[in-house]
Amino acid sequence: MTAFLVLVLAFVFVCGANDGGAMLALAVRHREVPPYLVLALLVTAVAAGPALFGLAVARTFTDRLLDPADPRAPVVVLTGVAAALLLVGVLTWRGVPTSITLAVLGGLAGAATGVGAPAAWSTLGRVLAIA
Repeated sequence: MTAFLVLVLAFVFVCGANDGGAMLALAVRHREVPPYLVLALLVTAVAAGPALFGLAVARTFTDRLLDPADPRAPVVVLTGVAAALLLVGVLTWRGVPTSITLAVLGGLAGAATGVGAPAAWSTLGRVLAIA
């Protein structure tokens, strides 16, 4: 459980470093709204999004790409997301644009393949086609 919590905190920081600036830049640049209010609105929107629009995207990651009943699923999620965070963190630090979604998909697919767990390749293909 501790490993998952550490991973969640790392995910929050990496996502913020990767996407936060782009979400705030336009509003802050034009100075129509104070930066603290823009940040508060962004945090509110990110927190309210799942409540307003549902969890279909999150459920794709948790239930459709991997079999949650598979005993290898926790290892696949930990290693796949950790690899994705490492990649996105390095690319963000170097200033290279990247996609967290594609990195996580690749990390999960690679980790599942690495431990011999079944992955839903058709679902993965659909998500990649949309992304």
